[in-house]
Amino acid sequence: MYILLIAFCTFLISRVVKFALISPIYSYLIFYGLCISLTTLYYYHYEDKISIYNFDYIKPSLFLEAITFHLLAVTSFCIGVLLYYDGSTKKIKKLFNKSLKGTLKFSYDLPESIVPLIHIFMVTIILLCTFSYGELLFFREDYLIEKNTSIITLMKLLSFVTVLMLGVTYKNQKWFSIGYFVVILLIATGTGSRLAVIYAIAYALLIFMSTKSTFLSKLALVVNVMLAFVYLAFLTSVRPLEFHGILPYFSSIYGDETDVVSNLQFNIYYTFIFGIFVTSKTLVGNATDWGTIMISLNPLPGKWVGWYEIAGTLRANKYAPYTANGEVFTMGRIFTFLFFSIIGLLFGYLEHRMRKLFLRGSKVFGFIVSILCVMFVIYSFEYNLRSSVRYLYYALVVLLFYYFIGKYRYKISQFKKTR
Repeated sequence: MYILLIAFCTFLISRVVKFALISPIYSYLIFYGLCISLTTLYYYHYEDKISIYNFDYIKPSLFLEAITFHLLAVTSFCIGVLLYYDGSTKKIKKLFNKSLKGTLKFSYDLPESIVPLIHIFMVTIILLCTFSYGELLFFREDYLIEKNTSIITLMKLLSFVTVLMLGVTYKNQKWFSIGYFVVILLIATGTGSRLAVIYAIAYALLIFMSTKSTFLSKLALVVNVMLAFVYLAFLTSVRPLEFHGILPYFSSIYGDETDVVSNLQFNIYYTFIFGIFVTSKTLVGNATDWGTIMISLNPLPGKWVGWYEIAGTLRANKYAPYTANGEVFTMGRIFTFLFFSIIGLLFGYLEHRMRKLFLRGSKVFGFIVSILCVMFVIYSFEYNLRSSVRYLYYALVVLLFYYFIGKYRYKISQFKKTR
């Protein structure tokens, strides 16, 4: 029944929302479709299970329950998107119907102030890294550090913003851009953060968008995305090492401790399949209640709302947190329907704003909104609800920042005209 509803709703969406590679709505549908399909094939037809933490060996009834909940989530999401479209004005509906083909390319006359701003951001990132990791960035015994988590989160967010600026400046400041990007990538590698892969893909996409569309530029984009996947394999392969940090990670390349090639297969499993099995464990764990949901959805800092008091209870084990999807599913079908319908409404809004930004020429802001939506989708399969939903809050903050700046510029231009 859910599959028929999804097929019907997807057909309706395809008729009213023009397909685009950067579309948050289509990113959601494609990623969920791949995860559900590949996981089902893997569970029933792949005998040589990879099974991280033995999560794959679950009863068929529990597996079907997890798949059914995911199908309900997609159905609810589609309904939310269609409700947003149906309730929109004709002007907004035209935005959904309009193709974004050709708008992905951009050419900016960048302000001179952006280079000093990047310098300031880089100094701040290095200082934040010093205050949080310090020498542990190079060598430590534990994969994760449990102190200064707020500083680490700020460092990662600022790194992402800086990567976006570096991608935009690549055309005019090539070696400056590459040099700083390598520094950010080294820091991310030392922390073992898979966000480094997002940095790499975003940087490659922005370079492609800001340069001429040629066969070589398209080939370079494909190669860079493939290298990012290999890089993900490397980051995954170093997690079980005895020691962690930049020095152990890079020294492992020359030893027998990591096998990047074999980890490519593992990454397909980890990216598209593992999340549903963790969701199954989340359903069995039954650790979610109204209190944890309210804390998870609260946009205020974790220390203020009591997140660190409950975070330890929302984990399948030391390394695997419960998933955002699983936390929602644990609350029942009615809550799942309402939650993902709201997510569909929100994605409809963000899609509308993203398209408007691209068609207005504010492509970097549109790109940021799109990437943040994609990060929410991916994180919802692997991380807690609080860790996932914050990317939607970031997207809303980006829009708020853009419109504040837009009004500010408008007032300045009006002031100049009256003088």
